[in-house]
Amino acid sequence: MASGKEIIEAVLTPLLYIFAPESRVFWPFLATTALLALWVYKRSRQSEKTFLQYLFPRNVWLGKSAILDYQMSITNAVLRLFLNASSLLPMAAVAALVSTLLEWTLPSPDANWSRPFITGAYTLCVFVVGDFSRYFLHRLMHRLPFLWVFHQIHHSATTMNPFTVYRVHPVESFLYGLRGTLATGLVTGIFIWIFGTNLNGYDILGVNAIGITFNALGANLRHSHVWLSYGPVIEKIFISPAQHQIHHSDHPEHFDKNFGICLSLWDIIGKSWL
Repeated sequence: MASGKEIIEAVLTPLLYIFAPESRVFWPFLATTALLALWVYKRSRQSEKTFLQYLFPRNVWLGKSAILDYQMSITNAVLRLFLNASSLLPMAAVAALVSTLLEWTLPSPDANWSRPFITGAYTLCVFVVGDFSRYFLHRLMHRLPFLWVFHQIHHSATTMNPFTVYRVHPVESFLYGLRGTLATGLVTGIFIWIFGTNLNGYDILGVNAIGITFNALGANLRHSHVWLSYGPVIEKIFISPAQHQIHHSDHPEHFDKNFGICLSLWDIIGKSWL
């Protein structure tokens, strides 16, 4: 049972997201987002608006849809006290189970890699497997009616701002947390089996270095009115904010497109890339 203090702290949690490196709205990410938005603003030549008017339209930040985004970020922070995937199934437990099963069934490889190479490989594998797992679950959320019931809450936003990323049903939030635990635990368990327990990844402020780089390069514009395309070449590798905005489009030709989070590869293979 959560204490009153824990509930109050959970209510205040969304206010502290801008100071949390694992949060997409961590303040340095918001700063780089503003710089990218300025670049888009300059190229769009919207002379009738100042940059601040362009970046902070009232209907986007203070409309009914935005208010619901803020409310849901608080609600979900409180509910995580009672429904938290990492508490019910710790990543370390998954990693231990995977490495133990592998040790029981297969001889341990005699891999003699350098420490920097192991660290780099682990960082990359956690990122790639995690990105695929998010794509796969996201696609299931759209394709399976009993999951769409939850995911449609996210797609009910009529305007988008960076806090729309927290506009999710608590069940969806739990499933994504479980996904993260399983994906990271699987990779960690395999690497422990191969290289032992002395294992680290390249992190920045405790967050996967590749993921934090992605957040710094415009992830907050995915849920926004700012159209940032990476261009046809780069978008075949990385999902741009513009492509995710297409995913949220209410035009029928855009339905079930661009499920990916970072890499476009999964959508290209799954024939859902646009």
